[in-house]
Amino acid sequence: MAADWRIETAAIAEPGPGEFLVRITMISLDPAMRGWLDDRPSYLPPVAIDEVMRAGLGGRGLL
Repeated sequence: MAADWRIETAAIAEPGPGEFLVRITMISLDPAMRGWLDDRPSYLPPVAIDEVMRAGLGGRGLL
């Protein structure tokens, strides 16, 4: 549902020395994400309400 997502726009700083910029082209939505929402002992800390959900990503480096 659209009410479950929020799209935000922000300026991106130029990469500094030793950094690079990646355009994300793929995001992984996994069943494990549901478990990350539970406040119980796990291999990762839980994701709280209104926090950014972690995910695997794929992208392309930009110059």
